[in-house]
Amino acid sequence: MSSLFVLTNDDGIGAPGILALKAAVAELGQAVTVAPDSHLSGCSHQLNRGGVIAIDRRDEGANAIGGNPAD
Repeated sequence: MSSLFVLTNDDGIGAPGILALKAAVAELGQAVTVAPDSHLSGCSHQLNRGGVIAIDRRDEGANAIGGNPAD
């Protein structure tokens, strides 16, 4: 039985740390990444106060969110 890992951060979907984590857990199971579409460190407490939150499916296991990390 394989495991499912959901990876997220506030540094953005292309950040070196989340890419390294995805590679590290690849042998243990499936990894799905859901992270901001850009670097948003220091904004993790901010919320979207209405409006559409865009989701850009980058590939089968990676989704870039066009909102704040808490969204």
